[in-house]
Amino acid sequence: MSRARQRQIFDHFKDRVYSLALRYTNDPDDASDLAQEIFLKIFQGFPSFRAQAKLDTWIYRIAMNTCIDRQRRKKRLLQLDENALITDFDPCAAGEEAEMMTMVQRAVTELPDGTRESIVLRYVNGCSYKEIAEILGSPPGTIAARISRGHQMLRKKLAHLREWVR
Repeated sequence: MSRARQRQIFDHFKDRVYSLALRYTNDPDDASDLAQEIFLKIFQGFPSFRAQAKLDTWIYRIAMNTCIDRQRRKKRLLQLDENALITDFDPCAAGEEAEMMTMVQRAVTELPDGTRESIVLRYVNGCSYKEIAEILGSPPGTIAARISRGHQMLRKKLAHLREWVR
């Protein structure tokens, strides 16, 4: 693959790949490292791309698999206690909106793997159910069920925010 083609792919997908990585890591520096790892895999694996799927789908699949692999490695290396995600957040230093966003992001990271991926691809990356099904290799009905289940789980996890917002 030529440098010009690599640059074109990078420029087109960099924001979406970084955004996906950020949703998995909740840390801008880790997300940058993860995005770099994703693009290395994309460029190394490009000769095996067969154009049976759309380029977008193929890239999202690599990105999702890399994020999942990173998360699994991290879980094996660190056993986080339930409060670990809260320790870095200082509600006094941030506005209510930032605090609420952190709570939502934390709730999303706590969703089961298939559900979290479906929610992130739908609402962060704006993928259709069909595209998500292609990326995750699952039937569209399964994706719809995962997203519905994700909505229910998030509604339950974030119920306390309704009182806070009022």
